[in-house]
Amino acid sequence: MNLATKIIINLGLFIGFFFALGFIIIYSKKGEGATSGSLGVILILVFVFTLKVVWKKNNANNNVE
Repeated sequence: MNLATKIIINLGLFIGFFFALGFIIIYSKKGEGATSGSLGVILILVFVFTLKVVWKKNNANNNVE
């Protein structure tokens, strides 16, 4: 994996994280209460899990090169 690809992936994850964060904040301010809170937590956990998987794949690719 070359540097440009890594930068694009990391930038995409960064933008996606803030998009998800903004969505969670906007959704929870609508007064949905407990449902939006648990939805936010689930979205964050899914994002963190995805980030860890991608990070491990990046490290595996780096070790190969």
